[in-house]
Amino acid sequence: MKLLLISALCLPLVSGAAELTIPEEPAFTEPAPLPPAQLPEGRLHKPVSPEWGCRSLDGEWRFRKVPFVKGRDERNDEGIRDRLFAAGVDDAGWERITVPGSWWLHNGWDASPGKLGYYRRTFEIKPEETGPNRRVILDFRRVSDRADVWVNGKSAGEPHFGRAASFQYDIGALVKPGKNELAVRVYDYQGGSTGWRAHIGGICDGVRLLTLPGGCFVSGAMITPDLKSGTVAIQVRTIAPQPGRGLTAEIVDPESDTVVASRQFGGFAVPAGTGWSELGTVAIPSPRLWTPGDPFRYVLRLRDPAGNTVGFEPFGFREFKAEGEWLMLNGRKFKPRMFTYTTQWVRRVHNNIGHSSERLLRMMKDQLHVNMIRPHSMDGTPFEGLYEICDRIGMLVYFDWSGPGGHQAYDKKWNDSILEAAPELEAFIRDNYNRPCLAMWSLGNEIYEGHYNLYFSQNLDKLYGMVKKLDRQNRPVCSSSGRQSIEALQSGLLKERTDVADDHQYRGSYCGSWQENIGHITYYAQVARHHFNRPIPKIDAEYGVPGDCARYRGDLTQQAVAAVLAMPRDTAAFKEAYAKMLRDPRPEVGGYLRLLSNYATPDDYAAKKPLYRKYGFRYAKRPIEIYRRAGVECLGGHTNIQWYDLVREFPDGYHVADLPQAPPEEWRVMPPFYWIARCYNPTLVSAGVFNQQPYAGRDEKAEVFVTNDLNEDGDFEVVSQFRLESGTVITLPALKFGTVPAMGQKSLILEYRTPDCRRIERGRLELYLFRDGRRVGDNCYDLSIFPARKTGLPARCALYDSAGAKFRGLLKTPTTTGVLRQLGCRAQAIRNFDRLDEFTHLIIGGNCFDQIVLDNGDRLFRWVKSGGKLLVMEQSLCGKVPFLANYSVVSGNPGTLATLVDPAHPVFKSLRQEEMDSWIGNQGRMSRFALAPLDAGMVAVSPLAASGDPECYKAILCDVKVGRGEVILSQLAASERMRESGAAGEYLCSLLEYFAAPDVSKFAMAVPDAASGRVRYLADKDAFHFDLSRAVNRSFSDDKAGDRQGGWTDFGASADFRSIPTGVTRLQGGVPFRILDPAKNNSSSCIVLKGEKRPYFPERADIPVNALLNTIYVLHTAMYANEPGPAVRYILRYEDGKTHEFAADTRYDLPDWWEAKSRRNAEVVFRDGEKGLFVSEFVNPRPNVKITGLEIVSAGKAIPVVVAVTGRIRLSSTISGVGEK
Repeated sequence: MKLLLISALCLPLVSGAAELTIPEEPAFTEPAPLPPAQLPEGRLHKPVSPEWGCRSLDGEWRFRKVPFVKGRDERNDEGIRDRLFAAGVDDAGWERITVPGSWWLHNGWDASPGKLGYYRRTFEIKPEETGPNRRVILDFRRVSDRADVWVNGKSAGEPHFGRAASFQYDIGALVKPGKNELAVRVYDYQGGSTGWRAHIGGICDGVRLLTLPGGCFVSGAMITPDLKSGTVAIQVRTIAPQPGRGLTAEIVDPESDTVVASRQFGGFAVPAGTGWSELGTVAIPSPRLWTPGDPFRYVLRLRDPAGNTVGFEPFGFREFKAEGEWLMLNGRKFKPRMFTYTTQWVRRVHNNIGHSSERLLRMMKDQLHVNMIRPHSMDGTPFEGLYEICDRIGMLVYFDWSGPGGHQAYDKKWNDSILEAAPELEAFIRDNYNRPCLAMWSLGNEIYEGHYNLYFSQNLDKLYGMVKKLDRQNRPVCSSSGRQSIEALQSGLLKERTDVADDHQYRGSYCGSWQENIGHITYYAQVARHHFNRPIPKIDAEYGVPGDCARYRGDLTQQAVAAVLAMPRDTAAFKEAYAKMLRDPRPEVGGYLRLLSNYATPDDYAAKKPLYRKYGFRYAKRPIEIYRRAGVECLGGHTNIQWYDLVREFPDGYHVADLPQAPPEEWRVMPPFYWIARCYNPTLVSAGVFNQQPYAGRDEKAEVFVTNDLNEDGDFEVVSQFRLESGTVITLPALKFGTVPAMGQKSLILEYRTPDCRRIERGRLELYLFRDGRRVGDNCYDLSIFPARKTGLPARCALYDSAGAKFRGLLKTPTTTGVLRQLGCRAQAIRNFDRLDEFTHLIIGGNCFDQIVLDNGDRLFRWVKSGGKLLVMEQSLCGKVPFLANYSVVSGNPGTLATLVDPAHPVFKSLRQEEMDSWIGNQGRMSRFALAPLDAGMVAVSPLAASGDPECYKAILCDVKVGRGEVILSQLAASERMRESGAAGEYLCSLLEYFAAPDVSKFAMAVPDAASGRVRYLADKDAFHFDLSRAVNRSFSDDKAGDRQGGWTDFGASADFRSIPTGVTRLQGGVPFRILDPAKNNSSSCIVLKGEKRPYFPERADIPVNALLNTIYVLHTAMYANEPGPAVRYILRYEDGKTHEFAADTRYDLPDWWEAKSRRNAEVVFRDGEKGLFVSEFVNPRPNVKITGLEIVSAGKAIPVVVAVTGRIRLSSTISGVGEK
């Protein structure tokens, strides 16, 4: 990527309409842009020769269910005993069932494992269709999962096993002219309840009767093109009643119906029975390639020596391979603009893949620029109609095998069932080998839970080997889509081979920052290079967004949310109901709201349409742009948006159904459609992360990218302009990118000066992309321009701001003194609270919960209660708020959206909800720490954990009435962002103006009178740091899992804690700890003891003490600490020989480190993403006796980790009680 610097001076303001515009999206009102159907209506199957007779046996069949008898390889059921397959059986009283169709959808059948039933029907045979040189072929396109077939009471052949492929019988010897009887026994062992079998059961695809002349029938062929030689190698599957000899292969251009190449194989031996044989190669002069732009297919026509057509096989002449870090289509670089395609709705509602899928896929390809789909394996293996459509329209398919890789099956455990289903996968590959759309194989979706072991990896490698041996086209094989995650690669436990690394990740989707994807992509590429030790294509078939937007949108959700939002916002009752709604454990209520917490608010849900707009803009556009800019570090993938988030059937943008029910003619366009189309444009213009809330009259920069995913170079330029809501348009000089190479990218720095304005100006930054003088793309970004403001404070306002002098640790925010100075505010600085009664207002600066504040909690509480007004800026000391014990400061994984619980609150008088999103800096996170719990005092909230956690929402602004006074607690990260973010500056001005008002605001809500709270704090002079230097056995970082080397708990780099700071630090708490630096202590810095998952660590550790101590503080954590009970025991040894034991229980003292939460005696004081360290306090019952040592003993279940131990020194005194805690 080439980085240049371009200075773009603003041109004069232009009023009225500009020549360059991005039309307003006609979402919800315009019909979906679905192209007309071009394929036949109904089921689509592999074409057959027009010279053959072909008639469908689809329609009404007779059906009888019989009791299930376990035994897939046996026939010992009631139907066999009663000969329900025999000729002449009276089936008049049987049920009617439609074929094709899944019996799981028939008459309310459940989808539990184990179903067994018999199908019957009759068919007619004409006299001329029978004879010694005539073939009558019974062609089943798909049955699940064992089928036994009888014709006129006689077996048609060996039973068929599997759900994924077609199968055929030559029944010429069993039929007679006139009426014939067909019986099919279907045995479904696995059932439709597991994802890989979803909605597939019984005779679930079409049945055809083929009649043709000839001594044999070629039921299938495997055709392998070779681009270099222009040849195709052919294998054939023949069905013949007796041996024969000789076949002629003809390559036919179906458009002109001409033979372009042919070859006689006179010596080819046709064996009796059914089997595969090598035929040979045929050279094609100047072969026409199958490409997405020209999806041309040849036909292989096979004739017997008498000239009869006995085989008919369409195929595409194309190659798709992995070479180095690239995927290659026909020898040219290929980047997948992927879509995870769900066929479940098509099967469940229409029970076919026909017009609906064809029109959707054409729309995706032609209008959304999608070039590859991935039918998700949890939706079951799609019917062949999907591949037939993709072959015809030029859509590539990343095949995700739906075998039982992630599920137990056939009475096998996970490790064995992956191979048990291997014959089904082999049958599918053979059956669909010639489909040019099938470009890559995956052996299953996200096969990692429970499968990180060598045995399973070996079985998966056997499956990989089978596919590579079978597929002579050498299409890339991924051992499992999503299996090659960072965690898996770093663990060192993935031993199987793979041609492609596919990482599924959702950083920033449910919590955290969407900008994490930027660093993740680069880091993943480094990890992949290290793991594979060779260049390998890297994709991400699922990334960055939380599921589909329509999920859980039912009546219950609508009613519950609407009822709460209809309440008056300025009441405590509303706040309490709102908090309860966010914590609601039901997935349809709290679960859904938490799912969208990082990109939309409950108000958006109630407004309906804005939800979809924000879903498209924030959680489709953002990650897609990041991944499109990744180059070979990630060639492409998909955001996991579903197609029914793009088009739906309701004109107002809202419906209670989770999936469309209406026909395509009633579908309407949704906002994500336009963002997908814009961001999947092969020639994309995009802006990197930049300041979207700048100040007026400031110099700003934005990195502008041009991504050229065409296979040809181009000369590009970008025209940028501001379009403001006031009607003003400001056009900037063009950025001349010059030549951007094929499959390449360039970036330039756009420098601009924001217009001067006296009020907030809102609009968007628009980017227009030109290639060789022709407009080929556009993009836009929201923009709010804020004038820099000053404000004031009351004369009797005090400021306590000790952060710079007294607090050390992980402090990154500016001092409040500097913030007030920048905003033109003056307050009287105080060093203590002795003269507190002289003031009406008090500001406690950011990160100032020091010893003085902690000791004066009661005084501060009484002052507020008597009428004082207190503003508390951002704090990082986790634990109880000293003067308002209702609240605790908590840490987490902060999100990028602050939800305004009460948008009418005066603090937000000049701000819109949209401007409380992704402030510039700190990856757009809107806070570093938050307040818990949610109650009537909350004004703004934000997620600090994943949506599955009912407690993930935390308050980041509280406004509380206490007696005759008021406390405002602001945890929004405004102080550190105000220099760059105009929104942050505006928020601070409004916050200070609200605070400066003389009386208690009506917006302040009363909460229970909890007075002051006890805060865990230890002064430096009172701290005794235990010497762990000889007891530690591991470092904080580990590069490879399970090798018993390195550090932490030996689970690899993704599960270590290398971010722990060293030296004397309080972290995010009030107790100082001395954390060892492994570089200075023989590569050891923590004590890791044994647990069930790591039995090879020591059971205990001993630490010398020799000190009089009142209290012991332990900085520790644990892995696999989910089972209630002791995780570790801390045993104090005294100089008189006695001992005292503290048992750290996982429920109260030592929870699990992942998604760490504070407990009764476990305060989270350091967090890195989902990982956390806790401080637990143990009071010494014998402070007058010297402690000689501390013994730490694992309880054997969890893996305890001790990082540091500090004691509170007992002060000596001649007066009884002095120095005691």
